[in-house]
Amino acid sequence: MEGCDIGIMKLAGIWADGGYNNWGAAGIGIITVIIITIIAVFGIVYISKWGGVE
Repeated sequence: MEGCDIGIMKLAGIWADGGYNNWGAAGIGIITVIIITIIAVFGIVYISKWGGVE
């Protein structure tokens, strides 16, 4: 899956290849990226506390 920024650029007509077919797909991509980022941040915080880093 390509990055959301590339998909939105494709939708705006400023990217040559790849991207989303419509704004609904772009919205799902953005929400997916936000959820993955939140999970990763919580994972890093949890592992840091578990590992003894203060």
